Amino acid sequence: EVSDVLPLDADRFAVASLRGVYIQNARTGSPISLVSDAPHAQQLYRIGDVVYATAPRRIYVIDVGTTEVRKTVEVGHPVSDVAIGASGQRVLVSMPMGKAVAVISTDYHAEVARFHFGDDHVGPVAFDGSGEVALTTNGQIPLAGLRASREATRFGAMYAFDPERLPSEQDRVRTGLAGNPADVAIAPDEAHTSYVLLREEDTVVKLERQPNGALRQSARWKTCRQPEEIEVVQRGRRAVVRCNMGKAIEIFSLEPANTGPTNNGPTRAAADHEGD
Repeated sequence: EVSDVLPLDADRFAVASLRGVYIQNARTGSPISLVSDAPHAQQLYRIGDVVYATAPRRIYVIDVGTTEVRKTVEVGHPVSDVAIGASGQRVLVSMPMGKAVAVISTDYHAEVARFHFGDDHVGPVAFDGSGEVALTTNGQIPLAGLRASREATRFGAMYAFDPERLPSEQDRVRTGLAGNPADVAIAPDEAHTSYVLLREEDTVVKLERQPNGALRQSARWKTCRQPEEIEVVQRGRRAVVRCNMGKAIEIFSLEPANTGPTNNGPTRAAADHEGD
């Protein structure tokens, strides 16, 4: 029944489960306490001195020191992904069933805005370092043994928006990206550069955000099979990609192998494969 684990400090870690959030000893693994006021916890995120524990239709805000539930944020739909701004003042909460992304203020742990995306069941969400650019996609990771939906594979799409502005003050520009955009990451030192995984095409696409909010493809390269998760590290110079098929993790250098003007692609720095 365990769905997520999060280290709290040198002595404790938190475990999300159906019964609530267990606080356990980091040295022995033995339980210390149970936050029973946070049942059906699914994902755990550390934000300053609190932990956000997602659950169906709500988010529990748990104090790290006392492990008590400070507040419950009702979002009304199951949460699929959470992105934390660099300053920690804003949190983006993606809700595919609600076809929306909610913006949570961590100053008082309340929803301050909600972006709707028409008929798209948006899932993965990413925040840039400035807090002024956010991306979301309608891609999905299917259950084991099942294929991705036709909507995600043939009609995949990306959206760029500014979470610091009200939804009514901006357009949500839809950029089509077929192939099931399963995850997205923004380079921490380049707010207008992002990378999205196309799960059904075994591809990473580099995107450049235009002044009008649209996303332009500037490069693409092959990965291991069925890429599902991407993280950009080392100030945007490397990307780590996790793939489902083959149980592989690949590390890419995002800097061109040559400095010539015609080379815009990355180089594969390392790969770790287990047999298919």
